[in-house]
Amino acid sequence: MGADVIKIEAIQAPDWWRAGGARLNVTGDDRTPGYEISPLYNAVNRNKFGVTLDLTRDAGRDVFRRMVAEADVVVENYTPRVMERFGLDYANLAAINPRMTMISLPAYGMTGPWRDFVGFAYPTEQSAGFPPLTGYPDDGPSLWGCAGADCIAGMIGLVGLMAALCWTQRSGSGQHIDLSQMEAISTFLGAPMIDYGWNGRTWARIGNADTLMAPQGCYPAVGSDRWVVVSVGTDEEWQALCRLLDRNDWAERTDLADYHGRFEAQLELDAGIGAWTSGRTDHEAAQQLQAAGVAAAPVLSGVDFLTDPHLAARSFITYVDRVHVGRQAHTEMWAKFSRTPASIRMPAPTLGEHNERILRELAGVDAAELEALRAEQIIGSVPTVLG
Repeated sequence: MGADVIKIEAIQAPDWWRAGGARLNVTGDDRTPGYEISPLYNAVNRNKFGVTLDLTRDAGRDVFRRMVAEADVVVENYTPRVMERFGLDYANLAAINPRMTMISLPAYGMTGPWRDFVGFAYPTEQSAGFPPLTGYPDDGPSLWGCAGADCIAGMIGLVGLMAALCWTQRSGSGQHIDLSQMEAISTFLGAPMIDYGWNGRTWARIGNADTLMAPQGCYPAVGSDRWVVVSVGTDEEWQALCRLLDRNDWAERTDLADYHGRFEAQLELDAGIGAWTSGRTDHEAAQQLQAAGVAAAPVLSGVDFLTDPHLAARSFITYVDRVHVGRQAHTEMWAKFSRTPASIRMPAPTLGEHNERILRELAGVDAAELEALRAEQIIGSVPTVLG
């Protein structure tokens, strides 16, 4: 979106997503270092400059402070004790640059009894209250299957950061944002929390069903592990579904005339809809349902997503060249700006790729100091540990 973003790692503690993060293990060879080929790392670090800096030592912290003096924003998501121990908490950094806005995104916030608990996507997702609502009635709580909590906390943090920068434009002063990832995620649970507060009701797990959209589910299609989702939102859509499936018996039943009755009969309806979809491909079923006025979509695999004609027509899939991994598919910007279109300006940085450029321009580091920093392993481009 136009900002110059500088990602800081240390060769003693590289970004753990370089090793694949929580879900993928990657290995390299003599020509391709494993710490440069993680799909997760390459996906989320585009358009960033990469710097290594050991903040556990005085020389590294000194360079960091010089960078902060020129920065608009500092983003960190350590537990609160880490930046405090480094002497790089907001109070100390604001003394260097009062216009600077700092956002801290620890798992559980900067205060409270959980402040120093370590957490990331899955623990925060659990503690925020989502898994008890996701899963099937006869099974335990389920995770989302991806690190969605990380994304939600990041996007909420972006909203807070943009608001703080608007304040800086008006006032000339920066501020500190204390964003608990757990709290950010829980803001999406407004309805069940209010329902409990008003009515004392605890929502139960109902699988793919919905109490207002019935029938709703994920149904088998022709082929191995192929599926189509169907969601009926109105009584008119219900009648359209009945006509398409040639189920006059359903259409005539008074107990299925509204979503209350259809929700109670979900298992029966699921069986009938699944019998119909299983004779068609996922795309065929979705297209016929959509033509009839019923919301439906195929469940796309990763390969399907990359080759989907709709996304191709919107130029959402693009290809980016990067050293060590070559030309790979990437998603474009999720919002299309009519006046200021976004673009992928550069791939994810290699470890310490921009040390010389950034430290010279932003921190005033000269050639002699750069060499000293390399010799002391304050900066570098090869990790001393990974994992």
